[in-house]
Amino acid sequence: MDEAIWLISDGRSGSTWFSRLLASARPCHIEHEPVHPLFTPTLSDEAQLPLPCDPVIENKLVPLFEAIRAGHHRTARFGESDRRADGGLIIRDVFALMVAPRMIELLPWLRPVVILRHPCEVAASKCALSDWVWFSQVEMLARDEVLLAAFPQLPRLIARARSPFQRYVLTWCVAHAFLLSRIAPSRLHVVRYPSPLDAARRNVAQIMGCEAPQADFHQAFVERSPTDRPPDGRPLLTRLIHPRRAPGETEWQWANAMLHEFALEPWFPISESATGLSHAKALAG
Repeated sequence: MDEAIWLISDGRSGSTWFSRLLASARPCHIEHEPVHPLFTPTLSDEAQLPLPCDPVIENKLVPLFEAIRAGHHRTARFGESDRRADGGLIIRDVFALMVAPRMIELLPWLRPVVILRHPCEVAASKCALSDWVWFSQVEMLARDEVLLAAFPQLPRLIARARSPFQRYVLTWCVAHAFLLSRIAPSRLHVVRYPSPLDAARRNVAQIMGCEAPQADFHQAFVERSPTDRPPDGRPLLTRLIHPRRAPGETEWQWANAMLHEFALEPWFPISESATGLSHAKALAG
């Protein structure tokens, strides 16, 4: 294969759904989350979220991706169902945002596509699925020399991020700010999640270079992701004692503070009157 589409995002950002949309345009093999240590045995002793200074990039990830490209490695994520005809390769990752710049430099055959979902929504979804293992060891971010040089405010912000929600938002902002500052806009296709049908269809056509058959595209658009969960499948007593709730004003203020801190407002503009930006800036210190 000459090129592979590399679909990168944070978890709970619609990447499984969008990979299905891309594959509706033409038959593709979808490689699900090879960077995840739970699904790739050679990474089982590595960090869940590899960072820019991590030697795993050159030592393991580059050889792994070359093996995927050659057809010598398949990740056991969703079984055999995605091993389709050889009409293309889509690699989908949710833990690769901070190694993506170096990987793309070393592997020019990767075509990066990033999915952006608002960090407040991502963090709320992760908190709702608390039985899943998400990266929350934010202290590790400040131990990476490249990240610390790029964001010297990291130790201060890490000290302020106390709840799981705040830590998820902070990690989201660090990862996306690093990615978006290191990859030229001309090389990076950005997709929003959620996307209305027409916008999703345009994105698929631009990325794949062809229109998806209408019936195939519509089926993929409305199909539930294999990683979806019911709104709340916990036992009744647990739901009553620990009810899930939508992010409140405090959570939105923290998310807005981090978007401002990492200059990500061009991607998610903040309305001062609607979300209390002044207080959000104060939270960031």
